Amino acid sequence: NQTLVMVTHDNYIAGFADRQLHIVDGKIFKIEEQHHDDTEEETENEEER
Repeated sequence: NQTLVMVTHDNYIAGFADRQLHIVDGKIFKIEEQHHDDTEEETENEEER
């Protein structure tokens, strides 16, 4: 298990995250959790690496 903390204003890049914390004026404004389902093809490609 690994945790990566990244700060970005790019919504496309942020879309890859499992969890997004939106900060306004230095305070957490909103927390969004996304569940990315790996497709079978993506899983197979990872196994080949």
